[in-house]
Amino acid sequence: MTQEKIDRINELARLAKERELTEEETTERNALRREYIDSVKASLVGQLDNTYIQYEDGRREKLQALQDALTELEGQLEYKTERWMYLTELKEKIDAQGK
Repeated sequence: MTQEKIDRINELARLAKERELTEEETTERNALRREYIDSVKASLVGQLDNTYIQYEDGRREKLQALQDALTELEGQLEYKTERWMYLTELKEKIDAQGK
């Protein structure tokens, strides 16, 4: 994810506070948010894939338990992200009706 895209996410967030986003802006915002979340997840997976436990006797093992936990957390994050995006859009619609 480039800094330009992160800046655009922030710009759309500011606009959403000022006014209701257009359909195109909402679609763009959702796509950028999804890309950001996917990039964070990929980075975390990459770090864990290269993380080992080194024991006193010199043995090294991958952090399989953490990888298993990450898989479970990814599922939870996916659900919560979708829910958050839905609630954010709903709040923006309610706020727009109040203006």
